Amino acid sequence: MVPGRGRRHRLWATLRHGAPWRSINEKGHSLMDIDRAKQLLAAERERIVDLLTSSAKGRVEDNEAERDAGDGDADGAQPLEHESLGIAVESSLRERLAALDRADERVTNGTYGLSVESGAAIPDDRLAVDPAAELTVAEAAKNKYRH
Repeated sequence: MVPGRGRRHRLWATLRHGAPWRSINEKGHSLMDIDRAKQLLAAERERIVDLLTSSAKGRVEDNEAERDAGDGDADGAQPLEHESLGIAVESSLRERLAALDRADERVTNGTYGLSVESGAAIPDDRLAVDPAAELTVAEAAKNKYRH
């Protein structure tokens, strides 16, 4: 490395060459601006919490309606099917919250925007759509077929 051409130089060069909301970490990777990342994560967390709240309220209302209907319900399996579906939806939403928690940890430790598998930069467009993304698109596709 050329003396005087360390981390500060890379950061200055990045900002100078038109990447206004990206920064450089210690390894020289371009990262999404922390404030932008926090905004995206907070908005996604709010959306997921709202969905969880709505799902829980819906399950309570369904249970009350089933109780009010009494034994006249001809299809006894339908309430169980709805209950199972509600549980699956809530489980998926809780997994999403866990992914957001991991993303918050990456923001804190300076690795947000980098793949947890390879360390490669995750494009801002992907992070804007999925703020909790842990892998690049190619890695996610590859991992999808491993399972």
